[in-house]
Amino acid sequence: MSGVKKRLDEQVWFRASAGLAATVALGLVLNWWGPSLVKLPVLGQVFSQLCRVVNATCSERDDAPAKMLPPPPLPPPPAPVATSEGHTLGTAVLVEGLDGDEQSFDGKLERGVKGAFYRIALEQTGTLNLLVDGDAIHAVLLDSNSNPLTETHSTPTGEALQHSLKAGTYYLWIKAKEQRETSYHLSLSVQSIASRREDDTPGTARDIGRLGRSSEKYRDWVGEADPQDFLRFALHRDSTLNLLLDSDAARAVLLDSNGETLATSKRTGIGEAITQPLVAGDYYVRVERLPAQEGNYTLNLSAESPADGAGDN
Repeated sequence: MSGVKKRLDEQVWFRASAGLAATVALGLVLNWWGPSLVKLPVLGQVFSQLCRVVNATCSERDDAPAKMLPPPPLPPPPAPVATSEGHTLGTAVLVEGLDGDEQSFDGKLERGVKGAFYRIALEQTGTLNLLVDGDAIHAVLLDSNSNPLTETHSTPTGEALQHSLKAGTYYLWIKAKEQRETSYHLSLSVQSIASRREDDTPGTARDIGRLGRSSEKYRDWVGEADPQDFLRFALHRDSTLNLLLDSDAARAVLLDSNGETLATSKRTGIGEAITQPLVAGDYYVRVERLPAQEGNYTLNLSAESPADGAGDN
């Protein structure tokens, strides 16, 4: 009997030990996988009961990785800063009466401001002279549609600009080379140019009529604001044209009545010259500026008949 009892005790102890080990193992599994298993649609309640039986923790663990929160919304953009007079093209400072008189302006560019704008009104063709003195200041000349025409260059006395302009409206943009507050002093003047405005095309050419033996003299100006002038003349019989252009800023081109080029002036010791036999008819002379040149010119024209040397009078 004692042997049978001993075997029964061993079986009870073995089963108790196995049950304890299984319970511990189940608790460990549920501690790790429990938070996910209890969320299952059907078996979740079963696993939840097992968690309570084995005293396992099936809720979310504190050491679980934190969920990423959405970033906070961006703050609204700042309200636009109202610009004062002269800080935009629409509020540009008007400059009038520059013909022959110099005008000066003092200004300040604050940090973050695009620049200062001036609207220049010219009543006649002239050469604009500009000088702006300031620390890290630059200026750009714009046409009436705000397209750049030219800009200042550095000189010992400041940023300078000299440019011929036709009558009209222009803008001057003063801007800082660096993003910081700076002050400037601006000087503007215009030197009038005695230049005809209505002779820039063959259709508006200056008509000098019949050309003969007597020399005809014409004076004008060419440059950026007025790059070319046209003159029209007539020959009543076959003649030789003598043309002499006195200028360092221009050359002359001889055209037929259809605008086709017949000859271009050649540089001589006394100026640009053309000597060209021509039949009776109408012709044009185009006086055009040389690249990057501006200045006055004097044009002399005459015609002699090759038959008898008499003028076409």
